[in-house]
Amino acid sequence: MGTMDMSRRRFAQLSGLVGASALAGLGLPDNAEAIEQAPVDPEFPVSGRGRKLEATYDPSTDEVKINDEVIVRYSNCVGCYAMCGVRLKLDRESREILAQGGNPYNPCNAYPVLPFDEPLTEAYRTMTQSPSKQAGAATCCGRSLGALDVYLNSHRITMPLKRAGKRGEGKWQPIGWDQLIEEVVEGGKLFKDIGEDREIEGFRAVRDFDTPLVPDAPEFGSKANGLIYCGGRTDGRGQTSTRFLSMYGSSNKYSHHSSCYGAKGVYPYQSGDGDDLGIDAEFNEYAIWMGTFPGANGGSVMSDLKRVASTIENKQAKIVVFDPNLGNGVVTPAQDNAVWYPIKPATNSALTMGMIRWIIDNKKYNEDFMCAPNLPQAIKLGFNACTNATHLVIVDEGHPNYRHMMHPEDAGLEPSEKENAFEDQYVCIDASTRQPAVSLDSDKGLMEWEGEVNGVKVRTAYLFLKDSANEHTIEEYSQVCDVPVEVIEEVASEFVAHGTKSSVNGAGGVTSANGTDATSCFSTLAGLTGALCMKGSLIATFVGVVGPGNGDRYLLNKAEGVPEGKPDARVDRTGFAWEDTSEYQRRVAAGERDPKPLLPWYPGGVGTSDNQMVLSLANGYPHKAKILLTWQCNPIKATPGAMRDEVMEAFKDPDIVPLAICSDVVEGTFAHMADYIVPDTMYREHFGISQHAAWWGHKGNFLQWPMVEPKSMKLDDGRHASFDAFLCDVGRKLGLPGYGDEGLLSATGEKLPFNDACDYYVKALANVAYEDGVIDDLSQEEIEMQALDTLPDAWRKAVAAEEWPKVQRLLSRGCRTWPEADTFDDEGRHTYAGAYMVNFYSEERGSVKNHYTGKYYEGALGWHAEAFSDGTPIEDVYSREEYPFGAASHKPYFRCVTMLSDSALMRELSPHNYLEINIEDARELGIRDGETVQAVNPSGDVMEGVAMVRGGTARGTIGISFGYTQDAYGSTDLTVGDETIPGNPDIDTGVQLCQMLDPQVGEGGIFAFSDPEASTPGRNGGMFKLVVPSV
Repeated sequence: MGTMDMSRRRFAQLSGLVGASALAGLGLPDNAEAIEQAPVDPEFPVSGRGRKLEATYDPSTDEVKINDEVIVRYSNCVGCYAMCGVRLKLDRESREILAQGGNPYNPCNAYPVLPFDEPLTEAYRTMTQSPSKQAGAATCCGRSLGALDVYLNSHRITMPLKRAGKRGEGKWQPIGWDQLIEEVVEGGKLFKDIGEDREIEGFRAVRDFDTPLVPDAPEFGSKANGLIYCGGRTDGRGQTSTRFLSMYGSSNKYSHHSSCYGAKGVYPYQSGDGDDLGIDAEFNEYAIWMGTFPGANGGSVMSDLKRVASTIENKQAKIVVFDPNLGNGVVTPAQDNAVWYPIKPATNSALTMGMIRWIIDNKKYNEDFMCAPNLPQAIKLGFNACTNATHLVIVDEGHPNYRHMMHPEDAGLEPSEKENAFEDQYVCIDASTRQPAVSLDSDKGLMEWEGEVNGVKVRTAYLFLKDSANEHTIEEYSQVCDVPVEVIEEVASEFVAHGTKSSVNGAGGVTSANGTDATSCFSTLAGLTGALCMKGSLIATFVGVVGPGNGDRYLLNKAEGVPEGKPDARVDRTGFAWEDTSEYQRRVAAGERDPKPLLPWYPGGVGTSDNQMVLSLANGYPHKAKILLTWQCNPIKATPGAMRDEVMEAFKDPDIVPLAICSDVVEGTFAHMADYIVPDTMYREHFGISQHAAWWGHKGNFLQWPMVEPKSMKLDDGRHASFDAFLCDVGRKLGLPGYGDEGLLSATGEKLPFNDACDYYVKALANVAYEDGVIDDLSQEEIEMQALDTLPDAWRKAVAAEEWPKVQRLLSRGCRTWPEADTFDDEGRHTYAGAYMVNFYSEERGSVKNHYTGKYYEGALGWHAEAFSDGTPIEDVYSREEYPFGAASHKPYFRCVTMLSDSALMRELSPHNYLEINIEDARELGIRDGETVQAVNPSGDVMEGVAMVRGGTARGTIGISFGYTQDAYGSTDLTVGDETIPGNPDIDTGVQLCQMLDPQVGEGGIFAFSDPEASTPGRNGGMFKLVVPSV
C-alpha cells in the first residue's frame, strides 16, 4: 500500500493554518500570487504563540469563565452533504477565524447531543468531557477542516468575471455587478469585443410564454423552459433557486439528487406522505448496511461512528455490512458483533432476493402485519405502517387498467367512507367472508389469492414478490453476488428474528445500472417483518419543520402572478413516455414502423435527472438550451462516462448552450466553461436551513448563517455579491413576481421586501422558531457572549421585533432540535413518521414499458442483471471473461465535494486515490502494490492509476474513491485581466473510472451507461479489465 510522508508537526501546521495564504480573491485588484506551502514554524513550544483560549473551567467549582477576547459561534458544515455542525472560534476584535470544531448542539457531532435548551455555558463544559451532559467533546472530521481552505482559497472568485477568450481557455475579465446584471438580462452581442458577432438572448428574451421552445413539439412548453438550471445538493439554500425558476416560468430545474441518490425514490415501493427512511442507528438490534459503510461514508461520518460504535461496544446490536469495499469505519473483521461480507458490485438485489426466498420458503414473515389491509388495522396490531400484500392487481390484458391496482370502481364496489391516509383506495379479499372488499373496510385480507373479481382477472400483490423470489434458487443468488449460501440464510434468519428491531439500508448499489431493484430492497425486507417506522428499525429521516415555506409567520412559497401551466416533458427525458412525444407521432405518421429515439426516455424515472440533463445537452436532444445557469455543481463528473472530450466540447459550443452562467466560489468545471462567473459565498458566509441528514431518528433543523463577513465583493448598497443576490437582482430587473420591495408575504398578508438572502432566510428562521412550539428569546447575556448584537441591521429589520430574539436563539445554537423523549410513543412507534405502505407490487413500475423492447417492467422487486437501455444484458454484448471487473466507488475521508480538491490540507493528507484490487486478483494478474496500472472499459477508455493491493476489496472488483481528478478548481492556469495565475497540477491527481458508453442507443448518440428504468448513472458495476502498461 502506498505511504504518505507527513510529520505530526506538519499536520499540526496545516490543521491550524488551513490555507494561511488567504488572498484577496480572483478578480480583485492586487491579487497576490498563491502560496502553496504553509510557512515553516520554529520548533514548538514558543511562548506567546499559542491560541487564545475560549474559556477556562474549574472542575472544583464547576465554574466556566469565558474569555471575552474570543467569540464562539455555532452553525452547519458543508464540507460534504451530511449536514454536521461546526463550532467557529473567532477573535472578537478582528473576527479572524482562530479554530473550528464540532457543534455540541448538533447530533451529527455530539453523542449524546446537547439539548437545544441547554445554555451556552454548558456547551463549554462539554469540551471538558463533563459526564453529566455529554460523553465527550463534539467533533468534526477532516472534510470540515479542509472546507476552511475554501473560505481562505487563493483561487476564490470574489467579483463577477466575463469570458475574455473562448470557453474553457481560462481567460477572464473582471466586470462590475451592474454590468453583469445588465448583460445577462438584456443580452445582445455580448462578446463583440473579442471578435464574436453572435447575438445572444438574455433572461428577458428567453422568458417568452407565447413562443414554443421546440417548434411542433408542444409537450416542451414555451420558450421560457429554455432556461435550464442545475445546482449542487442544496445544502439548505435550494429554496431561493426553486423560487426563481418558478417565478421565471421554467420547469427545467435540476439538482444533485439523481447523480448522488441514484434510483432511490424512482418507483414508490413505499407509498405515503412520509420522509425518506433510514436505519435507526441508535436503538436497533440487528442492522444490515448495503453499500454504505458505517463511519466511513454515506451519512454523517461523525454520527455513524459514535452511534454504531456504541451499539457494538454495548453488545446491543449486531452490525452486518455487505460492501465490495472494506471501509475505514466502525466495522472490522476482528470485531465481535460486527462483520463485513464482500459482495460483487451491482448484485445487492440478488443478495436480497436470496434472503426473501429463504424467508418465504420458511414462512418466517410476519403474516399478521402483512395481512393487515390498511394502516389503521396495522396500528391496532402494534405496528406503524402497512403493506399492499393483500391488495389486488389487475392481470386481465383486456382491461384498461391492466397491471394497475384494482380500485373499488373496477370491482363494482362503492368507495369506503373511512378516512384514508393514502391517495387511492384499493380492493382485497376479506379473510373472514372470502369476498372482495374495499381494503379500508376489512380487518384482514388474504395474501395468497388469484381469481376473478367482477369478471376481471386479479391476483394479490404478494404473489408477484413470491413468484419473483422463486425465479432462482438461493444457490443461484449466491453464485451471482458471491455471498455464501449459509451467510444468506443466517442473515435472513437473524433479520426476521429481531422483528421490529431489525433494519436495513444502503446507498452504493442504488447508483448502478440495476439500481431500481437495489433501492427497493430496503422497504421490501422491512415489509416482511413489520420493521418500518418503529424504534430500532427503518424510521423517517430528514425530519424537521419547513422554515423556507409557508409557515406560521411567513408564506415564503407564495407570490402574486406566478406563471401557470407547466410542460409535460423536460430536457432530461424523465417522467414522459417516448410514445407520447410529437417526434414519435410524426415519424409514425410518416410511415416509420416502431421508431426509436436518439436517447432513451424514462416515463417512470426519477423526478428530475441532472445526469440525463448533461447527456441531453451533450447530444442536443431532445432540445438545446437557451441559457444554462449552474450553481456549485459538477454533474459531468458525477455522471460516469460523461468525463470525455465529446461531452465537454458540447458544453463549450454556443450552438448548444448560447449563454452559460455559473455561480461558484472557485473556477470549477462548469465555471471553466461558462461565459460569466457569478461570485458566491460559502457556508460560513451564507444562510441555509435544512432538516437533519444523519442516521439520527429524532426531529431537528440545521442552520447555516454568516458567522463571518463574506469575502465576496461588497456592492454599492451594502450587500455582498452572492448567488442569492444575483437571483434577486435578475428577478427585480425582469419584474418577476415575488421579487423587489413587495416580493414576500407575511402570514397576515402583509407585503414585504425580497432584495437579498437575509430578507428570505431570516423570515424562514422565524418560521422555524414558531412552528411546533414557540422557542424562548435569547438572553442578553448570551447575545453578548456571541456578539449577536453586532449582526447586520438588515437581518433585524427582516422580521418583526418580537421575532428577532427568537431568531437570535436559533443562530446561537446553529440548529433547533426537539426533545428526544418525544420521538417514540410507549409502543415504540416513531411519532414523526408519515403514512407508510410497503408496496410488494408497484403499479407505477409494472405499468411502464421499455420503449425499445415493448415489454413491461416487473412490478415486484427481483434480480435483474445489469443491462443497457434496450434491456440487453451487458454480458450479451461484451465478454465478462475479457472484462472481469466491476467498479465499486466510495467516498473517502479526505475528499467529497469537488471543491475539496483545492484544499492544501486534504491534498497533503491524501494526494491521490488508487485503483484498489483484491490480493488474489493482483497475484493472478501479476500486479504489485504501488505499481501503475490501467483500467480499460469496452468503449476503449483507458484510466491509469496506482494499484492498492488489499484484502479489503472483493474479488472481481476495482475499488475507487470518489472526488479526485479535477480539470479545473485551480489545476489549470487562469488569466484574470492582465494577471496570469499558474495552475497547480497536484489538484488534478488520481483517477476516475469512466464507465462505458451504451452501444444500443441511436446512431451518433453519446450516452453513458445508465439504469434503463431510473435514468440514474451506472456508477457502480459495469465492465473493466486491468492491464500493466508496457514501459
